[in-house]
Amino acid sequence: MDNDALLLNKDEAAGLEEVGGEIGETKKTRAPERSGKTGRKRSLRTVLLAVALSVLLSIGGGALGAYLTLRFYEPAPEPEEEMTWAFPGKSPAELPSSSETPGEDGPKPEKSEVYAAAVPSVVGVRAQKTKTYTYGFFKKTGTRTVTATGTGFFVSENAFVTNAHVVQNADSVKITTHDGKTLEATLLGEDPSHDVAVLRVDGTFPPVTLGTSSSLRVGDEISIIGNPLGDLTYTYTNGVVSYLGRVISGETGAAVTTFQTNAAINEGGSGSPVFDAYGRVVGVASAKYASSVIEGLGFCVPVDDVMAFAESVLGQTSGGVSLGLSLQEADSTLATKYGIPEGLFVVLVPEGSPAAKAGIEAEDVLLAADGKELTDFASLRAALSGKQAGDEVTLRVARKGNDLLFTVTLEEITSQGSRTDYEQVEDF
Repeated sequence: MDNDALLLNKDEAAGLEEVGGEIGETKKTRAPERSGKTGRKRSLRTVLLAVALSVLLSIGGGALGAYLTLRFYEPAPEPEEEMTWAFPGKSPAELPSSSETPGEDGPKPEKSEVYAAAVPSVVGVRAQKTKTYTYGFFKKTGTRTVTATGTGFFVSENAFVTNAHVVQNADSVKITTHDGKTLEATLLGEDPSHDVAVLRVDGTFPPVTLGTSSSLRVGDEISIIGNPLGDLTYTYTNGVVSYLGRVISGETGAAVTTFQTNAAINEGGSGSPVFDAYGRVVGVASAKYASSVIEGLGFCVPVDDVMAFAESVLGQTSGGVSLGLSLQEADSTLATKYGIPEGLFVVLVPEGSPAAKAGIEAEDVLLAADGKELTDFASLRAALSGKQAGDEVTLRVARKGNDLLFTVTLEEITSQGSRTDYEQVEDF
């Protein structure tokens, strides 16, 4: 191609400039379109980058949390022994209620069942007593008959216990059984220090189920069946053990160790059996303190103390045995004060009694029975335990500085009441 061909005329150059101008305009109008695509690409890259960063942070945070958990968490130690379910095969919905949960004593009976099982063993007690009184300006004396009411319960088929203060100094004692019978009762023995008396009737009756008071705890449920006011027969009340080992001044004048309760005890309820939640006798209702500002203070003699005396009286016979003595404990204080040996001081020896026949006299001091030292009433009860009428017991006695031996032939108890009115004196 020659050089002339490369030369352009003005018109062609001008046309070319127009075309170039159009092309330039075209480039100018398309430039914004290319810029929008670039922005969208950049936005997409930003989103993807943010998502990737979030994922990385999540993974990193989880890894850090796992590390910290493993670093500072200490797993619970494995139990040394495999735990066993107390009620295998039962779901929680099938478990017994708390009142039915079996323990070492088995399921607890309903209160109505305790009452129904025990009430035939409970009796109402009425003791006729002669009281002396003075009247008028010249202080004349007279007598009148009064009736003391209480409750008792059978501990054997024909012997029952009640409070000593109910039958103390009684001329006669009668009981009314749950089936309506009225029977004459014979006093076998009484222990003022525990406010308990043991009596016997003719017939056969169901004894209560005996428990133990040694296992009682404050808060334990108890119930009482008695004859409040002497007329509201076979009344059921309940409460809890409020205190253990409470010493009170009993109505016999002696200091009596009791357990306290908030269960209702009223006049006529003295001698009532006190039951635990399983229907076993754990005490004897003895006293109540009440006034306009005091309520809910009842006191019960522990059954262990009651039965220790009752068993010593009953022994192996249906009745009991008697020495025919009224005694007082001569401890070191009394022994020093009166210049006598420690032992059991003889207050009274009724004429014709086994002891009187053997030669024992008032103001003697009993030192030993069958070779066993006598220090208190309990030691003498233990010496007589298991003996029957006709058995012999050898008593070592101090009399005016001399040691003497007497052999006493025991007789069945026939006493209708206490032989003396002295406090802290008991009959044997």
